[in-house]
Amino acid sequence: MTNQNEEKINKVLQLLDSKKVGKNIEELLNRYVYDSDEVITNRNVGVSDDLFKELKIKQIDFQLNFNYKDKTIQILLTNNSSGTFPDGDFYNYYELIIIYNEITVLVDKVNQESDTYGTSYRKGSFYEFTLKSFKNGSWMDDLDFLVKNFKEYEKNIEKIEKEKKQNILSNNIDLDPID
Repeated sequence: MTNQNEEKINKVLQLLDSKKVGKNIEELLNRYVYDSDEVITNRNVGVSDDLFKELKIKQIDFQLNFNYKDKTIQILLTNNSSGTFPDGDFYNYYELIIIYNEITVLVDKVNQESDTYGTSYRKGSFYEFTLKSFKNGSWMDDLDFLVKNFKEYEKNIEKIEKEKKQNILSNNIDLDPID
């Protein structure tokens, strides 16, 4: 039975890695702008009382809610745990909860790092000792869709802004000789 359990866990870890779930979660948590024509992003939607109790949430420290294509993904950082290691380094962990269409699909840990430039969240890889639950599904591909959608929207805005600036400059350029 132990080999079957180990194989099952390893398959999940490999799947999460192959779908770039950790990278996509980091990207979504660390974005400053969530503009899109296809995705509506909110930060304060909350969860049901039943889910709050089921997941043993003491408090929601950070929350992102994405609505798109008649689907929803909620990324919650809850139950902050912080302190200092014996060597003096500071740690700050959150429980990471992902809810897809009102179903909890992932529970794991995420680290918050701070330096002189600000604060960022680090998920990176998944490990057997931090992973608490997982449900397979299209939500992993949807995380990738969200990241690509926000990046594409940014590129389009940058392109439009560049074209506007070029248009203004072009209107101020006269190639005809003045004499």
